[in-house]
Amino acid sequence: MQQLDILAGIPPLPPREIGEACAKQCLENAEALANFDAEGARKFIHGWLIRHGKQSGETLVNVAKAHGYAPHEDRAFGSIFSTLARRGLIRCVGFCERAKGHGTAGGRIWDVAR
Repeated sequence: MQQLDILAGIPPLPPREIGEACAKQCLENAEALANFDAEGARKFIHGWLIRHGKQSGETLVNVAKAHGYAPHEDRAFGSIFSTLARRGLIRCVGFCERAKGHGTAGGRIWDVAR
């Protein structure tokens, strides 16, 4: 017996492209389902880092949510951080133990890039 491959003939995407596509979809869902202000969240996180210095991503997510930037799920912030980093506004300066994530890889520490 032979199994049919439903993805036959479809080229696989590189992992980074898959992640970027998923992050984009998650952010679009946050904006549609929770009326999430992505640009406002970007400005808030950048401003927070300017005023308070380097912070873990999880801390920044928690502070942003406490100040009203609450998407339908926390993973929507991945696109926020990647956009700020791509724009050269923030950069990863280290890694830390995660408070959330149940054994997933370490969390990032972010700081202002300029």
